[in-house]
Amino acid sequence: MACCSLRDASGRPAAGSARADDYIHPGSALGAYLTGSPIETRELAAPPIYPFRCNLSQRAAVENALTCSVSIFERPPGTGKTETILNLIANIAESTPQGDADDVIRASR
Repeated sequence: MACCSLRDASGRPAAGSARADDYIHPGSALGAYLTGSPIETRELAAPPIYPFRCNLSQRAAVENALTCSVSIFERPPGTGKTETILNLIANIAESTPQGDADDVIRASR
């Protein structure tokens, strides 16, 4: 399995990389982005839940994040990014098998 190197075309460490020997897993979202792979989509396994207050735009962002391999939440301050991310985490935790849910919650802290 090949890795994505954090080096430029000439083989020098890429600007901003921490170390010359850092690698990105090719199966990760960042690896797909760096290699120019298309964004993968998937069907929703279940209707999303919204335990935190949100508007229609935030609901659409949660559904987009649950169905696409890459999703970016970029809005001005005070527009509900935190609630959107909390709703996303709630959906991931809800869809994760019981034994793995603690790992999802721990990783989000």
